Amino acid sequence: MNRMTAAIKITSIKRSVSFVRYIIFLPAILVVQISFAQFTIVNNAQDKFRAVHWSLAEGLSNAEVYNMIKDVNGFLWIGTTNGLNRFDGSKFKIFFHDPDDSSTIGGNRIHGIVEDSLHNLWIGTDKGLSRYDMRAGTFSNFTVPAKNGGAILSVIRPLCASRDEVFIEETGSYTITTYNVHSLKKKNLLKLDAPDLLVHQRGLYYDTTTNSLWAVSGKGAESGLIQIETTTGRKTFYRWPCYKKISGHNHQSAICHDRNRNSFWINSTDGLMEFTLADKQFHFVDKLDSWVNLADYESSAGIDTDKEGRVWLSTYPKGIIIYDPSDGSVNLPFSDHPDLQKEVSDELIFLYIDRENIVWTGYWSRKGLYQIIPQETVVTRYAVDSAKPFTHLV
Repeated sequence: MNRMTAAIKITSIKRSVSFVRYIIFLPAILVVQISFAQFTIVNNAQDKFRAVHWSLAEGLSNAEVYNMIKDVNGFLWIGTTNGLNRFDGSKFKIFFHDPDDSSTIGGNRIHGIVEDSLHNLWIGTDKGLSRYDMRAGTFSNFTVPAKNGGAILSVIRPLCASRDEVFIEETGSYTITTYNVHSLKKKNLLKLDAPDLLVHQRGLYYDTTTNSLWAVSGKGAESGLIQIETTTGRKTFYRWPCYKKISGHNHQSAICHDRNRNSFWINSTDGLMEFTLADKQFHFVDKLDSWVNLADYESSAGIDTDKEGRVWLSTYPKGIIIYDPSDGSVNLPFSDHPDLQKEVSDELIFLYIDRENIVWTGYWSRKGLYQIIPQETVVTRYAVDSAKPFTHLV
């Protein structure tokens, strides 16, 4: 990516307590050319966001990024096609499988990451399921069915967690299994029909009020939402209408849960939809029509909500779009910089917004990840006291 002129002032404050906090303020005051060895910051005085690029040169194990989650300690965990990475805000620690050490992660290709209620991580790999003990700093690995030649039958993807269980998809056998986070006992929850096959890791959510799993399900024009009652296994399918009214139209989609609105947001090739849980109805968002109706419009796997309740969704050709349901406004994060808007949006496969309101994006095209930071955000990096890993949260 070409270096861009930026307006930036950086102030760093380091405190040595039970954790180390770096606070970076970036008001637009001084125009300079950014060319850091570690990362690139791009912004100007009018921008509401700034973008930081991280890739192999900064220590990422692999530039093909499919999964991310920020844990209770403030570390960002990044799943790539070769290695699990833990990012503290400036450095990457990489976890690889070591065949001579059973306490290492089970495999190097990461299919999903979920944090359970005890703040341990469950990681799906190409060699099975791994659990990372946050306190001990070690992995436990769980066997899964294999062929005679030793190859894993299923892609193992941790999907979500409740208070006592982690839900796992074993795609080869169309099975949803659970692991008890206390006893580590495995249970086969239900068998999916082939058309019910779940779409991707962040396409399934557990609803505590109804003890149900909700997921994007199906393929092509038969896509919709499926509700699976975990106590009975009963499945109810909600097919969304084809707003473009095209026969056989592909409804490729991604989903995120909006707890504040008690709904799901769906990023589909038809555009943006909201599914309200109170009445089980789909609502089409027509504010994006001028872009959705473009002949080459496509959606991608990225969608999430920020602290202001805005919906961030990945599209083509406009790229990342921000929709605010409170006033119906639609914006681009880098509307004044088309090249940057394209760079942070193209080939996007994963979009995640952490609790500090920072947007993280991963790409299938091996260009690493971008960190999109609101100008007013204070960025914090934590170095945890291993003896008391959760004390700074009290």
